[in-house]
This record gives sequence, structure tokens and C-alpha cells, in this order.
Amino acid sequence: MKFLIDNYSDHQQSQPLYLNQAFQKMGYTSGIFDITKASVFDACDTFDPDIVLVSAARMSHDLVAYLLQSAKIELIVNIDNVSEDNLKQLTAFLKGNNIKVKFLLTSDYSKPNNVDGFRIVKIMQAADMNQITELHFDYHVEKALVVDKLPLRVGFPCSFHVLSTSPELNGKVDINMSSIALRSILPKYDEIIFENLHSINQLFLNCICSGVKTYYSNTEIKKDNDMKNIINKIYGKEIDLDYNSKDRSRDFSEISEMTKNKHSGFNRAKSVISQIKGA
Repeated sequence: MKFLIDNYSDHQQSQPLYLNQAFQKMGYTSGIFDITKASVFDACDTFDPDIVLVSAARMSHDLVAYLLQSAKIELIVNIDNVSEDNLKQLTAFLKGNNIKVKFLLTSDYSKPNNVDGFRIVKIMQAADMNQITELHFDYHVEKALVVDKLPLRVGFPCSFHVLSTSPELNGKVDINMSSIALRSILPKYDEIIFENLHSINQLFLNCICSGVKTYYSNTEIKKDNDMKNIINKIYGKEIDLDYNSKDRSRDFSEISEMTKNKHSGFNRAKSVISQIKGA
């Protein structure tokens, strides 16, 4: 089975990159391309894929045109960040044009399991452990505060950096880079605190994999206990990662190994393959 994957990575996630790497490690033929820059016709003619993985937001007229003339290719469509109305428009378009779809893919567990006859497969975000670049310089800072909006105040009586993956905060925080780029500097901190963490994201999992003490501080989110329950469910045991808790976890050796073994891109790729009949 051959996969051709559009690189729909963004500042927050690199799902297409780690799925591509994992599919190759599993023995499948897999390639990656940028649908916004490369010719879909050339890529598909050359690669001859069985499955094309693309995000809903990046589906192009050329891709649709190629699929309409292909009796072989099936789609997997990532629908993260697609609203309910846009999802209905997407499925109506796919159905109306008789485009073959294996399933829709998302990390949003609030979405239904099926929409307009299209199956929705849900997989959590994952830690991307591939090709982490080593820094050619060294430094040490006690804390890193990860934000998606500017904090009202920072009350750490020690050295700290404010980090963000949000492009809107470029030039407004100490370090602004994509989650995949930030991986190189994570070990330079003693503790990493995510301010108002709404869901378990790729950077949070990568921070835990790095072995650094990683917490959330949900001072502005009323349902703070929800995050604790989510973490306990993910790891199958009681783990306190609330920075404001006096009983918060201090030893991250076990949780780091659990994350590497169960929440890597390779694990998510296995979940995707398990949903493909005959793969």
C-alpha cells in the first residue's frame, strides 16, 4: 500500500511528517509533498498512491480533478479545526462528486463518529520524536511558560522564558517557534508550565518526552478538574500535573517513558493503519 501525504503541518502540529516517517518504518511506501506548491498531477502520476492524506482546508481543485479521473485512489481527510457547517459542506461535496473516502481523521474527540455516511476516526495528537535537531550552544533557564495569548502577569521569582507556538505572538514573547522547532530547547529548562491548557497537544507531549517536569496552570479555566481527568485517562493512572497543586508529580521518568511508548507518532500511525481494511 502506498501513501501520498500533503504536508499540512502548522505551528502547532506535524502530524503528516510523523505519520509519513512511521508508515515508512512499518514497511509501507509513503511520500510527502506540498499540495500548495507541487503539481498534484505530477505527484500522483509519479508516485501512483493508493491513498492520499490531505487536510480539508488544503484540498485543491487539481486534487479533486485528479481523483475524479482515478479509479484507484482513496482519500483520508484530516478535519481538525473544521466547523460543523463546513464539515457538512465538505461531506456533501465529496458525496456529490463520488470521491472515494476511506475515512475522515481528527484529534477532536467532540466530533461525532459519523457524518453523512462518512466514518470519523479519532486519534490523539502525538509526540513527534523524529529528527530532533541538537543545539550548537548551551544555556540553562529555570522555568518556561508556554502561552497562546499574552499573560497578564508572570510571577516567577527566578529566571524564565515565555514561549509560544502562536504566530500572532511573534515578537511579543521571548521565543516564538513551531512546536517541532521548540523540541530542541526543551531540555534547557527545569520546569515547563502551560498556561491555560485546553487540550493535550503535541508540544505538551513532547515536553513530557524530554524528561523535563511539565505542568499546566489553568487559572482562567473553570473546569480545571477536566484536564486532570483527561490526563489520568490517557495514562491509565493517577498523575498530578497541576502546577498549582502541592502534590504535583516531581519524578517524570515513568511518565516520560509511557509517553514515548504509547503516545508517539508511531503509535498514531498504527491506529490509522488499523482502520484500513487489508493494510
